[in-house]
Amino acid sequence: MISHDNDLIHGESRSGQLIINDDRTPDTQVLLELADDSVKIVMSWVEGSAPYDRWFGSSVIYADEPEKKRYAYQVPENLWFQDNKGRIALLNCRGRSLISNMGNGLATAVIVARTAVLGAHVGVNYSRVNGLRSSVTGLRRWVNQSSLSTAVKTNVNGRVEELDYTLHSPTDIQLSDISDTRLTFLWHEEKRGDVTEIHDECQIESFCKDLSEWDKLERYHRAVRDLLNISSWCVHDRNVTQVLRTDDPKRLMSGRPYQENWCHVVRGEQNKHSLPNRINYLIQYTDLKGDGFKAWFELWEKYSRAIDPFVSSLDLRRVTIEVQVAQCGIGLEALGYLLYLEDGEGVQKANGHCFKDRLLRIAKDLESSFPIDTYVWAEKMTAAYNGVKHANRKSLDAVDNANAWRESVLVFRSWIALRLGVTSQTLIERIKKDPMINAYIAI
Repeated sequence: MISHDNDLIHGESRSGQLIINDDRTPDTQVLLELADDSVKIVMSWVEGSAPYDRWFGSSVIYADEPEKKRYAYQVPENLWFQDNKGRIALLNCRGRSLISNMGNGLATAVIVARTAVLGAHVGVNYSRVNGLRSSVTGLRRWVNQSSLSTAVKTNVNGRVEELDYTLHSPTDIQLSDISDTRLTFLWHEEKRGDVTEIHDECQIESFCKDLSEWDKLERYHRAVRDLLNISSWCVHDRNVTQVLRTDDPKRLMSGRPYQENWCHVVRGEQNKHSLPNRINYLIQYTDLKGDGFKAWFELWEKYSRAIDPFVSSLDLRRVTIEVQVAQCGIGLEALGYLLYLEDGEGVQKANGHCFKDRLLRIAKDLESSFPIDTYVWAEKMTAAYNGVKHANRKSLDAVDNANAWRESVLVFRSWIALRLGVTSQTLIERIKKDPMINAYIAI
């Protein structure tokens, strides 16, 4: 049974056995720790007495083995760690540094792993899995379902005398028939001294009968995260939380399997952004009932060249408004081009439209009651984008650039909402509450 202490915490090192699972290289004692950007493995040995030197000297010609077959000459991509707290699989490993101390003959090396899989059995390769779960900040709030319900009992004076908590996970929600991807509701309890925390979560889960690369299973998880980013125009972090291999179940001391082994995942570069307390979503979960998620997945794939620049711009920090205008313009150029193709135009003709014409083609899909004059917007955004893109064009001032960018983002998000079945009337009501409807002014 895996100990509950089997975790990686910033600032705390674990000493244990590095298991290499290669007859050419013996296992060894190491320190394991979680850094800001990776999981670090720190190892030491007497220089020249162990084969680990060869992991960091791939360009060296060794006299005792010029053909380089008897020993390993690079850090294995997959390693395993074990101590009294449990087992960990280390994925995507690479050597970072090697320090030789000629004074005492010791060599110290640092290996970094991108991913740690807690509770994985030694020798099982977790670079391919059957199941994968992701957390997305704000997802449970957006779905508006919970595993937690409360019942309050008060006395005759209205004072609370009893508070009952009930934890029962709602049924999983299948997102589409495109893939076996669903929303699953999970909860767990954590006790820290006198404090008990209840974690009530909604995560995205994908399953594949055959072993699959993580990226393949994560594909529609990214799509859900992108939808929330577009709908709210806030950064919703997504992190892989657990993975499953059906051939690596939890086992009793006798070796008999008794339960699926969803292993927790730890990475150094976890995304951490805070969401506002109040978010106005242009696209709500209830808009996607029926085949809404399938429609979004298809739209997300078809228009990825337009969607990706917009979504990635949310991760740009401390950049000038000109950078945002350029990123936004790339997405709008692609969207207009793709819409002309959708209209039946050939590649050459669709590519021949100028930037302003592409903006007007996007605006054509918006209702006449849209709260922005789309013709004026097209002129302003064209001037802003050309001023940023071309050195021989006059650039606009910062406020005009900011307003052109702001209206472009609102047009793009509204176009997505309408494509997903949000009615024009509902969209306009939501836009009134959206922060991006408010113009920037010079001060």
